[in-house]
Amino acid sequence: CFHASTRFCCGCHSWHRAGLGMPLRVPLHAIPCSAVEATSFLEELTLQHLRLSQQFSELPNIFTHRGFFNETLHNFENSQYFGEIWLGSPAQRFAVVFDTGSANLWVPSTLCTGHSCASHARFDWERSTTYTPTAQTAYIRFGTGAIEGLVSKDTVNIHTVCVANQSFLEVSRERDFPFEDYPFDGILGLGLPELALPGTVPFFDRMMRWRWSRLTDPHQPTRSHAISPHDPTILSMR
Repeated sequence: CFHASTRFCCGCHSWHRAGLGMPLRVPLHAIPCSAVEATSFLEELTLQHLRLSQQFSELPNIFTHRGFFNETLHNFENSQYFGEIWLGSPAQRFAVVFDTGSANLWVPSTLCTGHSCASHARFDWERSTTYTPTAQTAYIRFGTGAIEGLVSKDTVNIHTVCVANQSFLEVSRERDFPFEDYPFDGILGLGLPELALPGTVPFFDRMMRWRWSRLTDPHQPTRSHAISPHDPTILSMR
C-alpha cells in the first residue's frame, strides 16, 4: 500500500484558525487490487454486458453469431490492457494499449531511431501499398512522456475488421523512459472524438458510423456478417 498527499485551499473560518497562508495537507491512501480481484471484476463486467444485450432485439445478433469476434487483451501491471492490430498492406503487426483516456492511434515508425523505438515493432511505410502520407505533424504529451511524428493514413485491421484510410501517428521521436520498458508498441485510443488530433476521426468512431446488419451470403458455406457502410470497400467483417 502506498500513499500520496495533495493540496487544496478553502475559505472557511476553520482554515484561518489553522494558520493563514498554510496549505492543508490531506493524506490519500491507495489500496491496489489483486490479480484475482481484477479478474473477478472483468468476468462480472462481461456477464453484465451479456445480460444487457439480451434485453434488446438487435444486440444478440452481434453477440451470438459467428460474425462476433474476441480480441485478446493482455494485462500489464493491472493498469494497461493491450492487444494486437495490423497496419498497412501487407499487414504489419503491432501490440497496442486499448486506452480509454485518449483518442489517437500511434505506433513507432522506422523514422524513429531511438532506443525506445528500436526495442519495439516499427511501421515501415515503404512496405505498404495502401499508405498515404499527409503534411500534418503532431506532438502529444502524456503523463508518462511525450511523442511526436507524422500523421498518415493506412489500412488498420483488428481481427477480421478492416478500416481503410485510417489516420494514425507515425512516431518519429519518443522518450526512452518509460516507453522503452513497456511490452507494447503503441496506443489505440478509445476516447471521444474531441480528444483526437485535428482533422482525424478515431478508429472505433469510424466503425460506429456504420450500422451493424446481418448479411448472409447464400453462396457461402458459413454465415457472414458485415458492418455495412455505403461503400463496402471501406469496412468489412467476416
